[in-house]
Amino acid sequence: TYPHLLVQIKKYGAISDATFKDYVADAKWHVDSAGQAGKHPIGEPGYSSVNRMFLMKTENDVEGVGKVISLMAKSYGPNGAVVLHFYARADRFQDELPQFGRMIDSFSFDQGEATTP
Repeated sequence: TYPHLLVQIKKYGAISDATFKDYVADAKWHVDSAGQAGKHPIGEPGYSSVNRMFLMKTENDVEGVGKVISLMAKSYGPNGAVVLHFYARADRFQDELPQFGRMIDSFSFDQGEATTP
């Protein structure tokens, strides 16, 4: 059943300050809270200034379920990234989005582990 949350840890080292700033510049939209991501188009990258996370919504057809919308939130640290993947049926996504946004907005690395370009 939905909603789902998947936490992914990607270990590949830190990204450079320049790369981080390029990612921010490439974001099509910027929000103060991840919960605001619902009003932005599927497939366009965004950036949340609350905790410096990159956001993207996608939509997929899941056999036996129907359309599922996902919200991906990625935060970079000194050893790689943590990616939070939130999934909800398309007909429930807007109802679940406030909870997804609160979880994303509350995310933080342990002290000294966040990337601070």
